[in-house]
Amino acid sequence: VLDILIVALIVYKVLDFIRETRVQQLVKGIFVLVVAFLISDVLHLYTLNWILRGTMTGVLIVIEREVSLGNIADTGTVID
Repeated sequence: VLDILIVALIVYKVLDFIRETRVQQLVKGIFVLVVAFLISDVLHLYTLNWILRGTMTGVLIVIEREVSLGNIADTGTVID
């Protein structure tokens, strides 16, 4: 029971953080990219899959830079 409560608290805090910052836009964008990537993989659309793989790599590099600079949250800090 304690394990479930801890996991629920972590999920709640992550969702709360996402809802309050620009991270929500990033998560939505990443979700769309991942879904498109999975669909292109299932349908064997190799060129689109290759493009999406490169795009996701670029997005991860940009996100890493934003996190390291502290520009993710609206307040200018990653964690309030």
